[in-house]
Amino acid sequence: MVTTFLRGIPVSDVYDSLTREQVKKFARDLGDLTKQVHQVIPEKDYFSTSRWANFIHERREQCISDLKNKWESLPAHLIEQIEEYLPQDMNMFLKSTPSCAFLHCDISKEHVLMSQSGDGTWNITGLLDWGDVRYGDPYYELPVIHVDHWQCDKELLKEFVIGYNTRDPGSALSYSCSPSDFSYRSMVYLLLFEFNCFQNLYTKKGVFCIHPEWKDCKTLEELAMKLWDFTSEGC
Repeated sequence: MVTTFLRGIPVSDVYDSLTREQVKKFARDLGDLTKQVHQVIPEKDYFSTSRWANFIHERREQCISDLKNKWESLPAHLIEQIEEYLPQDMNMFLKSTPSCAFLHCDISKEHVLMSQSGDGTWNITGLLDWGDVRYGDPYYELPVIHVDHWQCDKELLKEFVIGYNTRDPGSALSYSCSPSDFSYRSMVYLLLFEFNCFQNLYTKKGVFCIHPEWKDCKTLEELAMKLWDFTSEGC
């Protein structure tokens, strides 16, 4: 076994003590780090678009059961809409992926390390746990990042996207598409995600506790825009 020492402590240990400006800087830095991950060129024999397609088709078949029976993650009236909300032609949805990339798939608070410099600035120093890596749609990274790190704070999502696009302003993960398309693609992957991101929506700082009325959204389209549209007023 080969190990490397990484300086820093998990973001989860310091996040609540950060100022708003420090959190916004962190969101931009995390966007930049995520972009660097996505620019890694994997071995072609293992990471292929066909593997990604197979994985997404499997999640398409399993996600409703997970969300309804295993995780009990959404109100019943929204769970009933999942089948119709998800792409009816998943192959076409996959073909619309702007560009596949190397994905970490679990960029959670526990896996991002930070350290504080002498002037008090907090900087990202490492990223742990590469056991779930895949080659696929960059949007698949968003559920863990947006839900786990800042409980769907759309101002911080905007900072993340700004940081992500610093190195490549024309990248796929941006608002080059319409806000509704961005929100839909992100919501689809939140529903398809392999692990239960929704559990963090119900914590005391989760968005369903901050905005309990969101559980009463009549449609998944409405909920998606509330969770993901950072162009809306008061985001």
